[in-house]
Amino acid sequence: MKRTPYNSLTAICCGALFAASAFAVPGLNVWPSKVEVSAAAGAVKTGVLAVQNQGVSTRTLRVLVVNCRMNRDGSLSYVEEDDPRGCRQWIKASAREITINPRANHQLLYSVKLPRDAAGSYIAALLLADAARQDLASGDYRDLPGAIMLVTVPNSGARAADLAGLSLRRSDGEGYVAELLVRNRGTLALTPSGLVQVYGDDGAEKQRLTLNQGRELVLPGATRSLDVPIERLEAGSYKMTATVDYGSLELLQGETTVYVKGGEVLHQQGGEKRIDETGPDRQQPAKANAPAAGAKKGKASQEDIAELMRLGTSLYSSGDYAKALGVWQRVLKADPRNAAAKKNLERTRQKLKALKGAKG
Repeated sequence: MKRTPYNSLTAICCGALFAASAFAVPGLNVWPSKVEVSAAAGAVKTGVLAVQNQGVSTRTLRVLVVNCRMNRDGSLSYVEEDDPRGCRQWIKASAREITINPRANHQLLYSVKLPRDAAGSYIAALLLADAARQDLASGDYRDLPGAIMLVTVPNSGARAADLAGLSLRRSDGEGYVAELLVRNRGTLALTPSGLVQVYGDDGAEKQRLTLNQGRELVLPGATRSLDVPIERLEAGSYKMTATVDYGSLELLQGETTVYVKGGEVLHQQGGEKRIDETGPDRQQPAKANAPAAGAKKGKASQEDIAELMRLGTSLYSSGDYAKALGVWQRVLKADPRNAAAKKNLERTRQKLKALKGAKG
């Protein structure tokens, strides 16, 4: 792994970890402010945070480690109590207090000790507070400098999500915003991607937009709002659809009908509901080396089928429905009992049928 000036381990600065840094205190900087640790259960990882005092006075700082929870807008709340996906108890700093002279730097060592039963993704924050302030409340943590730490155990955890809402609202300018609510029901941090499409009364596609171009995360247990800007719409009725790929074998899909007049959204139906009633990832994933159900021996491995599922999902998300249909058919030829492929095949057929009808 490539080494950085301050960090020689698997803790990697991840610029797309969250939409924006939560820490901004004049005169005091911590680098990196966003850290991603990938380690096996039972392992111990160590690293370094560089703390810089750009002020003109000496600073004595207390080191705090707290758990984090993601809010609907993607911001974080900090809490000292235990949390199922928090890992503050795993993180230890080399000192409880540090003193930094003016215009000087300090290297703060830390370690992350994962328990043997750890699986999936966990999050905490290492913060620095003025040592004289002993009465900090959890609401004060958002103003402290420090580092967000996302810890993931590779090849573990579960991906599960819902599209909990789809709606349209007026933006601050002349356009609109499609708001998708993605609920992470699993134990792994997700990076959703996909498409939002807008159709007119005539069935013709008016706009096609990419979801989550900033590759923002949705943490386990969180329901996060992801916004997609939409250009100005003329008065009329529109159908808005969303297709979300969250890294699983299945796609999340939803649609809502909206009526726009005078620059305002007057009415919409179907946005605030659970989109996929069957729910993705309800079945246990097959073992990596297990043969595909219903497939003839030597024809296709489970790994081959998983790769085809990822390809079909990618093609569907990009709007290449004809090729996606062919991929789902290949999956079902190798694995006739594959429920996810059957569902995706039917969805793709319906999409192609709708597009054919719109073109006449």
